[in-house]
Amino acid sequence: MTEIQRQILSLLLDKYERSRAYAGENLGPYRGYVKPREVFPEYDSDYADMDRIRDFEGQLGELERAGLVSVKRQNQEISKIAPVLARLEDYYGILGRTSKRTMQSRLLETYREMAETRLFGAFGREQCRRIQENRKPEYDQEKAEDLLAACRFLETNEEDVLERELSIAVFGDSKRWENHCRKAVCGVLQRYGDYDKLLDGIEEERERDAVLLEEFHVFPNPAYVYLKGDVVLRWEDSQTLRLSAKRPMALSLEALKGLEEIRIAGHTVMTVENLTSFHRIQRPGTFFVYLAGYHSRIKQKLLAAAARDNPGLEWLHFGDIDPDGFCIAEHLKRCTGIPFALYRMGIAELLTYRDYTKPLEENDRKKAKGLLERGVCRETVEYMMEHDCKLEQEIVSWQEAGFAGQKVPRA
Repeated sequence: MTEIQRQILSLLLDKYERSRAYAGENLGPYRGYVKPREVFPEYDSDYADMDRIRDFEGQLGELERAGLVSVKRQNQEISKIAPVLARLEDYYGILGRTSKRTMQSRLLETYREMAETRLFGAFGREQCRRIQENRKPEYDQEKAEDLLAACRFLETNEEDVLERELSIAVFGDSKRWENHCRKAVCGVLQRYGDYDKLLDGIEEERERDAVLLEEFHVFPNPAYVYLKGDVVLRWEDSQTLRLSAKRPMALSLEALKGLEEIRIAGHTVMTVENLTSFHRIQRPGTFFVYLAGYHSRIKQKLLAAAARDNPGLEWLHFGDIDPDGFCIAEHLKRCTGIPFALYRMGIAELLTYRDYTKPLEENDRKKAKGLLERGVCRETVEYMMEHDCKLEQEIVSWQEAGFAGQKVPRA
């Protein structure tokens, strides 16, 4: 079988599988065909090479004599090439191809299995309906199988696992999850799961995915929590660790397992949005936790333990003075239930450091409008909108630490 002959059979099969007759919607005879130029574009040209035309007609004649195609001619030229319906199964064998109906049946079975799951049940049922209505489902067989495998893992996983470990465990490939599956899995979870409250205010896709996957004990990289302040940590096995304000420390998620007690030798806990400000800021009697953007499960547990073991603490949050900074603060308060107050995140800082402010971007304005609708930090947000400004927290922590004499005005 030549390449041209295979192409002819493949085109005929494609057209038939897309037809109403194949779907069972057309009760009349199937009349589909392809024209010679769909395979050999120069066939109708007055300048075509006659040897190539004769070769094409010869190859087509072989298919016709084998009873695989029906050829119609007009004025001794080929006008239409039609399939012989009784030989369509032979097409599949010759081309090494699986029929659309068989593929649909396999895909339907995969989505039926998905419909029985807890996490992806609603999504699976919707895709089953699409297939049964002869509509294209959202994902093909390969992606659907990946989604089902990932779903089964997430439903049963109770141990902290890194994304590449998940990828190897489920797919036998350390990069398949990231390259082919994570986006689809997180998309289905967000559309069909009840995570609106958890993700409210988080706009950036990668951060949304990370926060969502932590609900299933899945982390992108080894997770660390940066801590600073006079505090004693005690574990279930009676091991203790004493930290100080002068010696910040990062503890892994694994190290924090079994943490029994947190005793803070101060009166305040402050979460800090950015790492530079976390390292720079000093404040007597304060225990600092580096937030790294949006709150996560491990930090929630840590803060909850601090609140439990140290009643009466003052709770502060220090972040960028921009719409996203206020969204992070609201997300933190909502997910921890702790009444954080904002630290140095008001109009006074925008005025003091106005030489360092930047204009709002379109996404900033969109988030600011959302904050105003919810009545969040109304006075500061209205000022930012009116004066078209926002401020990163690093300049505040730097100047506050005693570097005011090194101020370098912007050009």
